[in-house]
Amino acid sequence: MEGDEFAFLLDNLKAVGNAMRVADRLQQEFATPFTVEGREIFLTASMGLTCCNMGYESGEHLLRDATTAMHQAKTSGRTGFVIFDKVMHEQAMARLKLEADLRQALERQEFRLQYQPIVALKSGHVAGVEALLRWEHPEYGLTRPDVFLEIATELGLMTKIGEWSFREACRQLTAWHAEFPQVRPLTVSVNVSLRHFADADVAALVNDTLVATGVDASSLKIEITESDMMQNPEAVTEVLKQIESLRIQTCLDDFGTGYSSLSYLHQLPITFLKIDQSFVRRLGADDDALAIVKIIIVLAHQLGRQVIAEGVETAEHLTILRSLGCEYGQGYFFAKPLPVAEVSSLLASGRRW
Repeated sequence: MEGDEFAFLLDNLKAVGNAMRVADRLQQEFATPFTVEGREIFLTASMGLTCCNMGYESGEHLLRDATTAMHQAKTSGRTGFVIFDKVMHEQAMARLKLEADLRQALERQEFRLQYQPIVALKSGHVAGVEALLRWEHPEYGLTRPDVFLEIATELGLMTKIGEWSFREACRQLTAWHAEFPQVRPLTVSVNVSLRHFADADVAALVNDTLVATGVDASSLKIEITESDMMQNPEAVTEVLKQIESLRIQTCLDDFGTGYSSLSYLHQLPITFLKIDQSFVRRLGADDDALAIVKIIIVLAHQLGRQVIAEGVETAEHLTILRSLGCEYGQGYFFAKPLPVAEVSSLLASGRRW
């Protein structure tokens, strides 16, 4: 069918079990290594099965469903076979619709940013906000990124979506600075994916946006996850150095989950470490979590970094983090991610915790 895809048409099968036995035999053949130029080669195979008794009107539809089942076998991480069913078809159709809607979302201006406050724990006032991407889907309503980011990445849309997010966050920060001069310095944190770091022009994009929006570089934080950093530490370090030259602060997000090398951590031009919420949420109930959070804070301070704790959900969390010398906190205890109008109301109130 294609370079590494083959189709088998099995005639006169009385039951789907017979096709499964053929698939098993094929798997056994693939499991047997063979030799090429003195080297032993192993192959794996993912297979999708469908049966003509499902009422197909064309061979094209039969191949379509077998291919859908094959992709299901691939994505499940198994080397085996999956039998197509109607639920799979419905899922495939839903994904196709989501892809089509996503391609038009930028043009239709359906993306939104919500902002979650970041609180300075010593004073209790709002020191900044993190910009979080949402999709205002015309049918499904406000949609979180875990629903669409993977698809957007596969479609090659993440660079454009990321650029829009960055520009919109800076534009909104400019508006807040003008409306609430009393809360300055107010910062905005923007998440940047590994795909953006692979773009050689990311530093130029940041600089151009700062010039266009009038945002002071010191009011901007760029966040990258620890796992993204460890996928390509050399490339990430190089781009972070370019960003640092613009006087922009950087933050290593989800720290404690990505198994980062301490040698890279020492070299990275990072201003903040952000402790992953999976540790913070267990404070007060888990001695191991307390030990991990304490160690991260001590390590960060020894390296001259500041710390932001995610997942602050209770007054006890806040008390513990303050006692450990953590500089900033973020979580539902302070506020969930909010639309622009609610952030403006919060800033106007002068609320402290």
